[in-house]
Amino acid sequence: MNSQILTNINSFIKKRLIELLGILLIITSIFLFLSIISYSPSDPNFIYLSENTEIKNIGGFYGSVISDFLLQSLGLISILLSFNYLVWGLKLVKEKTINIICGHFEGVDQRVIESRNIEEISIGDFILSGGETAAYVFIDAIVRLIPGVLGNSQSVLEESFENNLLEYPQYTKPQKWESKCVPNVLLSGDHAKIKDWRLSQSEAITRRRRPDLWKKYKKK
Repeated sequence: MNSQILTNINSFIKKRLIELLGILLIITSIFLFLSIISYSPSDPNFIYLSENTEIKNIGGFYGSVISDFLLQSLGLISILLSFNYLVWGLKLVKEKTINIICGHFEGVDQRVIESRNIEEISIGDFILSGGETAAYVFIDAIVRLIPGVLGNSQSVLEESFENNLLEYPQYTKPQKWESKCVPNVLLSGDHAKIKDWRLSQSEAITRRRRPDLWKKYKKK
């Protein structure tokens, strides 16, 4: 009896979490759509981040910054992104359960994949002993995009793979560590120079480490 109760509780919690994720995606889609259609060039953007100007964007400060980034990088296609979130959100809300099957060694029996119409997802060209780690990577990569999960909403705007570039080097305090110093340009306070430096570093790193991404970047 106790085992059945625990099973029911576990099932209830899983369903509610899936529904919550769906609702969050729906809210995200609405926020993105309203932010994009109310975009104004005079609002703060990814380069000019002043919070003291009058903001016309329905999404407020964050809406103006995110909509500017999306429109500059994707154009009007970014509107489709908001609809994708809406579709995914509605699908999750309607779904009773979502199961991630973690194969071991050689994977899952092909007959099961075909008979259950299972969607296969690859996270890269490497081998793992079990699918649990891959499942965690898959979940984490999605959940961190939900507004409110990360402490700073702008963190997802300038990361590796954005615009087909790897991220630039990171530096923290202290300014000098084991005779190595933070690049002077990052301490200059000149935002234009800092932006140019970060771009040049991203380009150099991508060209050296990921020639496949570099080719895509050069085609843009």
